[in-house]
Amino acid sequence: MGEKRKRNGTLITQGGLISVFSIGIALLALIRQIPVTNMIGDEGNGYYCGAYELYMVLLFLTAYSLPDALGKLIGVRINRGQYKNANQLFKAGVLLCLIAGIVLSGILLLFHNGIAGQILSLPLSGLALQCLAPALILILLASAFRGYFQGMGTMMPTSASRLLATVIQFVTCLAVGYMVFSYGQKAAVVLNEPSYGPAFGAAGVCLGIASGELFALAFLFLLYSAYNRGTFKKQMLRDTTKNQESFPQLFSLLGITMLPYLVNSLLLHCNVLLNQIIYNHGLAAKEQTVLATEFGIYYGKYHILTGIPIAILTVMAGNFFNIYSRLIVRDNYNHARRLFVDSLKEILAVSGAATLLLMILAGPLVELLYKGDSVMAIKMLRMGSIAIVFYGIALLTIAALQGHGKIWLSCISILTGLLIQGILLKILLEVTELGIYSVVIANIVFPLVIFVGNLLFLKKCQE
Repeated sequence: MGEKRKRNGTLITQGGLISVFSIGIALLALIRQIPVTNMIGDEGNGYYCGAYELYMVLLFLTAYSLPDALGKLIGVRINRGQYKNANQLFKAGVLLCLIAGIVLSGILLLFHNGIAGQILSLPLSGLALQCLAPALILILLASAFRGYFQGMGTMMPTSASRLLATVIQFVTCLAVGYMVFSYGQKAAVVLNEPSYGPAFGAAGVCLGIASGELFALAFLFLLYSAYNRGTFKKQMLRDTTKNQESFPQLFSLLGITMLPYLVNSLLLHCNVLLNQIIYNHGLAAKEQTVLATEFGIYYGKYHILTGIPIAILTVMAGNFFNIYSRLIVRDNYNHARRLFVDSLKEILAVSGAATLLLMILAGPLVELLYKGDSVMAIKMLRMGSIAIVFYGIALLTIAALQGHGKIWLSCISILTGLLIQGILLKILLEVTELGIYSVVIANIVFPLVIFVGNLLFLKKCQE
């Protein structure tokens, strides 16, 4: 009956305040990119995209799955009254994050030129990569604190800290970005390198990201200090647990718990970076400035505007998973099937409306929101907005497979989508004159393949 009552609302409202926070954070982060694009230009956005998407891939390898894994393991120990082991687990998480952060930041600081030049084919992205290095350590440590509070049974510190970081980043990315961009323009005149302005601007925006994560970490540390000195310290004093878990045991537990979610998130969110790498290498004969500008239009305009409804669809899929997984655990398959069908209709309604809106209003929206080239961005939106529908149904089927405990099956579908997308993009770049529009087509195919693969797996789960 509880599940039926919850279905009186929509998938957006069922998550309550946490859903509101999640949607707000995602939308604010995406909307921030509109004034950033207008400030550093399409070329600067191309340099920013390469650095930022690589940074995001490194985060998905480490930080993004850590709070859920750490929270789950701490929660188990709290429920058993093992407060000392829960504290030990948190310390292991912090140590793991610190080591990973130092290693990854060191790689970016030491090898930024090689990564930018050889992998991204955008040497001027190296400066932005350097500026993102400290953000890696900060967000990894923040992830450990978020996992601690989730293990205590509350998501509010996680949501509040992410909102704080996003709000501060909105301000600092623009402020620091503008200052560094202005300096880069002066350097460009002196050194006769016109691309220095956009490249320095991208680096300044990346510094703004690091400052937001610093404030979030400080906020979480203050909350942790207040709670740890009071309630939790008393609970540890009452804990009579004799078997203390060692760091090696806890590291292996964290790794095993994180692995499936880490792989799933990494595969799902690395397609933009892979597309840029394939695109830059496939059209290596073009100048760096042209490559950065064209991909900057794709990323800063098409990707951001289609990303806004996709962010809402992601929250809807997460709320669906919370209800669907409980129904599967209770063997209530009939109700689960009805929930899936109803949710699919809702996802299609929201994604279909967003697709039509962007297709019809592509021209006015782009001209209202952005400076610079509008023809290419408008054509991309009219061609590629249908990807919103495919992302919506792909996200829903990923959540359904996770509800069945079959997360590895969704990983297979996502990996298949990445391979087909990559092969298709390479072929289109070699045999057609589509250029950057090849990336738009590949972005449509990627979620469609995921949806088809997941649907086949779901049918097997229901047999």
